Amino acid sequence: MKKRVLIAGLNEELIDELFKNLIRKYDLMTTSLRSEDLKSHLSIFNPDAFVYCVSYESSREADRIGNTLSIVKENSVPFIAIGNDSVFNAFSKKGETSVDLFIDISTPIDEIVDAIEMNVERFFVLRAKENERQNENASNQEQEVLAPKQKGHITVIDDDPKMIKIIKEYLKDDYEVAAAVNGRVALRFLENKATDLILLDYMMPEMDGPEVFEKIRKLPGHGSTPIVFLTGMSEKDKIAKAIGLKPQGYLLKPVERERVVNTVNDILKNKR
Repeated sequence: MKKRVLIAGLNEELIDELFKNLIRKYDLMTTSLRSEDLKSHLSIFNPDAFVYCVSYESSREADRIGNTLSIVKENSVPFIAIGNDSVFNAFSKKGETSVDLFIDISTPIDEIVDAIEMNVERFFVLRAKENERQNENASNQEQEVLAPKQKGHITVIDDDPKMIKIIKEYLKDDYEVAAAVNGRVALRFLENKATDLILLDYMMPEMDGPEVFEKIRKLPGHGSTPIVFLTGMSEKDKIAKAIGLKPQGYLLKPVERERVVNTVNDILKNKR
């Protein structure tokens, strides 16, 4: 069965391009931005992802995205937004961080399509895993005593000590967390150490994230170690390059506790 993608927005030209490029792989449907229409289509179509095609009008677009996002998230549907920097910046200032993927509208259409396809597949897997986890949790509620679990190991590579401290705080209850402040230190550490997952900052001095990524992949024992990029909201143009390296995922800064914990848990559970 084809996965389903619901598309909306005022950028009709972009919507037409997406239909041309996605129709063979997905069941597609468009909806208006009216709350009643959106709620109805979300309920009836039950999409695996929602794509918002932002127009070039920046004055009201941030409010439109916020209203649409609230409705989509109430239905637990992943939200992808495609638009320009002025809209993204206005939207970000409102403190909205629940968009699952931002794509700069200046990105070539084939790269936009690749990013959508990659994330729709990822969202589908994560949703299936979440359903599975909920079912397991329901069955485990009858068990009052569980065997203690062995902590996994996470390596964080970031030149910002504050970011390292935040992520350590998020993960310390369930994982042993090691940190490296640059690629050189990280590579030396990983030469002789195993780790279950690596959180890798995209932008670092001397050796940036993609270069460190490629060097890690050449280390013995790390050819398939899961790697998740950490990338800032202002680095949307870098996301396409990051996707091309085929990481297991990426997280937008500022990172949220729930998003970090769920991403790490989902990837490691899938790995096992």
